Amino acid sequence: MSHPRSSVDGRDDRAADRDDTADRRDDTTRDRDEAAHQRDTEADKRDEQARDSADDLTGHIRQIGRQIVDRLARIENTTLDPADWPDLTPAALARLEARITEQRRLAGLDRAAIGTLLDEIQRALGDRRHDRMGAGNDRRAAEQDRHHSAGDRRDARRDRNDAERDRNQAAIEREQVDPCVIDR
Repeated sequence: MSHPRSSVDGRDDRAADRDDTADRRDDTTRDRDEAAHQRDTEADKRDEQARDSADDLTGHIRQIGRQIVDRLARIENTTLDPADWPDLTPAALARLEARITEQRRLAGLDRAAIGTLLDEIQRALGDRRHDRMGAGNDRRAAEQDRHHSAGDRRDARRDRNDAERDRNQAAIEREQVDPCVIDR
């Protein structure tokens, strides 16, 4: 003999399971939405900071570069006109010329060192650009989270609809009378 209640109870259990699954999907969806919002917020903050840092560094590089080039150019372009130094002996003029030549050489070394420093600053700017790319990656990940959340919402609605159908079917089966029970 079959037990009509066991079929109905099974449908109720399946409906409850589907409701639980839908609730879990809703929770997951909320978590993903929150994560997406947090990623967007962090990406905006990182992007703003990176942009400000890059702008500041670019301005500093320009300013420092102009100052250094101007100063080194004055030193490297220094000339000695013996007519400007009539009181100096030929030996003193030779020492002065040697000193100027050394200063030109040192200015050239300084220019190379400054070039290296400016390259490092350019790398720092590249790092800031990398941060901005990281912000873009965060935005893409947030978009994927939102996409997955939308899918979870659809699945949760489907689970709820299936659960409702199971409950309706269980109610119909409860209302049906088993012919074996009537004959007794």
